[in-house]
Amino acid sequence: MYYYGARYYDPRISIFISVDPLAEKYPNYTPYHYVHQNPINMIDPTGMEAEGVGDPKEPKKPEDANCKDCKIIGLDKGDRGSSVQNQVYSAKFSNVKKSDFEHLKELFTKDPGSINDNLLAEYSLVDFDGDGRVSVGDHVDIDIMGPDNGSVVVQDVAANDSGFMAKFATLEGHTDAGWIYFGAFYDEGKQELIYTINNTTRTNTNMSLVGFGAPILASRRAQQNQWQRVLGNVSNILGISPTSASMNVKTYKYQDYIQGKAPANERSTNIRNSVIKYSN
Repeated sequence: MYYYGARYYDPRISIFISVDPLAEKYPNYTPYHYVHQNPINMIDPTGMEAEGVGDPKEPKKPEDANCKDCKIIGLDKGDRGSSVQNQVYSAKFSNVKKSDFEHLKELFTKDPGSINDNLLAEYSLVDFDGDGRVSVGDHVDIDIMGPDNGSVVVQDVAANDSGFMAKFATLEGHTDAGWIYFGAFYDEGKQELIYTINNTTRTNTNMSLVGFGAPILASRRAQQNQWQRVLGNVSNILGISPTSASMNVKTYKYQDYIQGKAPANERSTNIRNSVIKYSN
């Protein structure tokens, strides 16, 4: 059972188990329906109303931000004793038209949530400089499934004819401490696009109060599931299944990571089938 804020969703039967708060607005659908029976092209991150994947949202105003003056929390601020985990996801797409790359770039640089929103979290740009686009210093508020929420700040952003990228750092109140990078490289001659997500964090949820092990493992599994879903969104927006997709996860003891030592463990996984599943 998943809690969306407005309602609970049962994935076994693919419907909500309580009446749609906006049922009167959609008289042609059962009040228990999920995303107008169109999960390929729509999501409902709050349980209130369906949204199309790839539809930019209006940015939030600074006064509506979850976190206005919060400080960045680096890896050194993570839970005591927690490990550092570096997760790298990459998906390669072939036969990508220049216009489709430009569309993806426009979506990301205007509203990262139009690509990143998924069943586990919704992302809202907080436009501090008022330019209507992702800029250094802007925040992204994250509505995470369940009671926890968080925010990140844009540390770097760039876009040109062959790609785009943005790096975000976690802010106080986020369940992780560290940074995340999104980037796309486009080869117009080969019509190939590679989309990459690079996430390096420690937990920041006071796990020391509840014990390590299962809570951290569950959190990181959810994180890994989420980024695979985001690659599925990219596939859906491009209208193309990836020719390949991979996940590489390295786990370090904190001091070993700081000192540049080898990870305690590492695993690489072919996630192409998962990405295709999440794009359907």
